[in-house]
Amino acid sequence: MVAGDKAVLRRDRKRRNLMGRPRTVAAIVSGRLAVEPAVEASRILFGDGGGTIVGVMAAPVVISYALPPGILVPSFITDQVEANRRAAGAAEAELRRRCAEAGLGCDWREADVAQYRVSLSAGRMARTADLAVAPIPGADGSVGEHQVEDIVFESGRPVLVLPPGWHGKTLGRRALVAWDGGREAARAAFDALPLLGGAEIVRIASAQESAAGKAAAGGSAAELAAAFAGHGLPVETTEIRAADGGIASVLLREAETLSADLLVMGCFGHSRAREMILGGVTRDMLRNVTLPLLLSN
Repeated sequence: MVAGDKAVLRRDRKRRNLMGRPRTVAAIVSGRLAVEPAVEASRILFGDGGGTIVGVMAAPVVISYALPPGILVPSFITDQVEANRRAAGAAEAELRRRCAEAGLGCDWREADVAQYRVSLSAGRMARTADLAVAPIPGADGSVGEHQVEDIVFESGRPVLVLPPGWHGKTLGRRALVAWDGGREAARAAFDALPLLGGAEIVRIASAQESAAGKAAAGGSAAELAAAFAGHGLPVETTEIRAADGGIASVLLREAETLSADLLVMGCFGHSRAREMILGGVTRDMLRNVTLPLLLSN
């Protein structure tokens, strides 16, 4: 390929990437300190085209049936709601301030819900966004604790999970895509395409549970690589196998070797009882993730 052809390919890829980039991002925040990483990630996702950030806060109301009836229960709930309002007000003010500074559109959605419905409510409020961004809260007095898997399943949107303390400058420049040929992996891989237009390298890691394991019925890593190459992406493949730490730890080591700034994988769901007994790749990854993680189902 001559230099002129390469320049045309880069220009066409840049145009397709700009057209396909998210324009509305739902920032699922659990407190004011989650706003900064959500805004910084959204700015990278928008590129030069701008966009709108929709702040989403679902605050838990703990209803204790151990409290005596009468005055205590309404008072207990009222105190929680007022505390939630203060936290939501601070987060909304911070989001609007940061969006104004960045020249971005801003909207806000909030709800007080029963504790067990926090993640479900946040997911529903994110359904009309192109993509959701979910910073994992640190020890910052956040309101509630989101279960990211529930957000993925309930929203129907790809969800970009940011590890605690994330302050990265790039997303998708060096990407690792986990692949097992299954439906969830396929959905995540192609949901990631709008984030990969400026990639230097996209490495497809074909994952097996063991040396004797077999990939799920579906396309091979080579077929996915060919599809990505058709979008003008610089792509390579590798095969990984689970060691004692499981697939999640192997993927994280592969991401570190690649100096990846994004890890893409399908989100697998099981019943809560099964997850407690067997664990799961998604749960293991969320427990130990050290870089932005794009999940889709």
